Amino acid sequence: RRLDACDVPADAEALYEATCFAADNDALEVRALQRSGPSQIPQVQKAREAFLKQELFIERGLWDKNLFDGNDETAFYVARRVRMTPHYGGSLRIDFGETISIDKLIVRPGSEYALQPFKYDETILAYVSSDLKDWKAMRLVADKEIVMNFDPNTKLRYVRFRGTPDKVVEIEGYLDGEKLDRSKWRASNLFALYSRVTPEKAWQHSFTLEEIPKGSYLAIALHGEHGVEGAYAAIRVNGEPIGAPDRSVSFPANTWEYPAQKRSSNYTYYVP
Repeated sequence: RRLDACDVPADAEALYEATCFAADNDALEVRALQRSGPSQIPQVQKAREAFLKQELFIERGLWDKNLFDGNDETAFYVARRVRMTPHYGGSLRIDFGETISIDKLIVRPGSEYALQPFKYDETILAYVSSDLKDWKAMRLVADKEIVMNFDPNTKLRYVRFRGTPDKVVEIEGYLDGEKLDRSKWRASNLFALYSRVTPEKAWQHSFTLEEIPKGSYLAIALHGEHGVEGAYAAIRVNGEPIGAPDRSVSFPANTWEYPAQKRSSNYTYYVP
């Protein structure tokens, strides 16, 4: 089905953010393991564990899981190998996986060097939302621990920074002094802030699915030249933005060995 040209929609920011939060910037090898799913073959499982637990892989900090493991010796870095730098400065994004009550969030870079390009004791800007549509700006102080205080009566799900530290060792949340469960939390750091890549053109198509077979997905193909990271796709389901967690070519990744390729045309987005 062909997409038709339309005015840039009022919820363009929510649609863009839906895909940024649905996707990740983990190493391609991590994505491949997650895509293949669990294995019942002991030798395969041991090989996977050997790869993920090797010292060099851990020290390069290429997996957002490191931010939520309770270990300050692991971290999530901006990997600058093979020219994979944050798009327009990137944005540290944090998704709690569901709306939660929280009164304190701590983002711990751990050092002045890790804060870069933020500078110690200077003001940085972040935004929070429960639905990707309405965002509240917060001014924070850059430090070895960046502390965000919230009203626990206002539930939140999404956090995004104007930029990203080069390295973060841990992200923790608290409510009434108790540490929150982080098993559903995710993070990314390479996608641009929406205000730096505001759209100039848009296309859309409306349809109704009569059935959705198990394991199926929508493929949204964008034919032609649009520039590197120059076209993003998402969908609305009953008016709510739903992002695309996968794409061809791959979303930007913090590189372990083989990099995500940079292409300026013909992206295809996949929505399960």
